[in-house]
Amino acid sequence: MRIVLVDPYVSHKPREAHTTALGGTETSFIHMAEALAARGHEVEVRLRSPGIEHHRGVEYSPWDQRELLEADAVVVRWPGLLEGWRGRASVRAWWCHRAIDTASLDDAFRLRAYPILASRWQAEQLCSRRWPLGFDVVPLGCRFLGRPRPEVVREPLTALWASAMDRGLESFLGVWRRARRSFPAEAKLLIAGGAHVYREHGSYLEPLEKRLREDTRDDRGISWLGPLAPDGLWATLHQAGFLPYRAEIPESFALIVLEAQAAGCLPIVTPLGALRERVVHGKTGWVEEAAGFEARLTTYAASASEPSMTELREAARADAGKLTWDASARRFEEALEKARRAAVI
Repeated sequence: MRIVLVDPYVSHKPREAHTTALGGTETSFIHMAEALAARGHEVEVRLRSPGIEHHRGVEYSPWDQRELLEADAVVVRWPGLLEGWRGRASVRAWWCHRAIDTASLDDAFRLRAYPILASRWQAEQLCSRRWPLGFDVVPLGCRFLGRPRPEVVREPLTALWASAMDRGLESFLGVWRRARRSFPAEAKLLIAGGAHVYREHGSYLEPLEKRLREDTRDDRGISWLGPLAPDGLWATLHQAGFLPYRAEIPESFALIVLEAQAAGCLPIVTPLGALRERVVHGKTGWVEEAAGFEARLTTYAASASEPSMTELREAARADAGKLTWDASARRFEEALEKARRAAVI
């Protein structure tokens, strides 16, 4: 099957998905393309400025060549990208990585784009809006599976924040400061990420990051790491004992939670969006309402070094290990076949 994936939102090169800090959607498009190519498909990705024609078995082209496209399936980041499309493809699919919004849904219906979602939460949104056509749910894969464990020492009382800073970090810092009073002296908080992760679309985060860095300058045990390349993030996830994500915005999948589990770093999350799907409470992490988050942090700190935590870390690793990119690509193939049959009907 010839499959073309289209993601012109951010300027990035294909190899940057493996070597630099990059947003989860951009990373997922590259990893899915490579997994589909490894399964024998002819795969092309249209980016804003790929700067390369081939990488890891995948062909790359600039987005502005879209009118030349002929494929069995074209998969777009948002359905409006199909507007004015003059290429030919028997399947048009919308690979949705965000909350379902009315404008995108209207475009998908008008342009007959088959939704491929990342979570059951998105499916619930779609059904609540009385979507009349078919759709499928394909969980994302974990890019770190198969990598060796880095030679770092686990610090059970080290927490890591590695999500976008506008998704609840400011409020979480207040919760952390209160909970920190009852923690042992070695407890600390690492903050990774920043505006650069989102390239030309990340500038809106710069004032918030600057202000929060200044506000925490004198906080004992809070360190700002900046954007982490994949190798650095993988090592930091093995260093940290837990990933407290007190999200204030619903997540459509939350790759960082999956990646933390793959490293044995236990997530503590609020039940917003798909976060409740990523964590089995008490077995691969904890799901807590915002009101109980501080108490959960304190409870974790009191038992962070107990043998039961080792069992939870291994359970989290085992659960994350099921979500390979190859498994995701296989389900993606099935979704495209369902979309093809739906288009024929």
